[in-house]
Amino acid sequence: MQADPARVERAITGVKDGDPAALDYLYTRYADGVRAYVETIVGGRTEADEITKGTFLKLPEALPAYETGGLPFEGWLLRMARSAADEQPAAMHAATPDSHGVMERRR
Repeated sequence: MQADPARVERAITGVKDGDPAALDYLYTRYADGVRAYVETIVGGRTEADEITKGTFLKLPEALPAYETGGLPFEGWLLRMARSAADEQPAAMHAATPDSHGVMERRR
């Protein structure tokens, strides 16, 4: 089902104005697609869930950079999620326990 562009634009404006219901609408509308996309990048559902949540938590501070009439919102959101996914492995996988429980840095 395709989103109503006018409703999405109202929600974007609402998030910029601090409306939690607007953020909830965008999350409900786009989170499954973002999660599926991120999962293809990171390869794991748990990581994809965390990155998706983080992407939407950052949305209120990131939205002022979004320009209506440029890249469609969904594309802009996926680009934001891709950036978060690209950054995540370095932070999440910087060290892993070896067979003795000692933390080793991945190379």
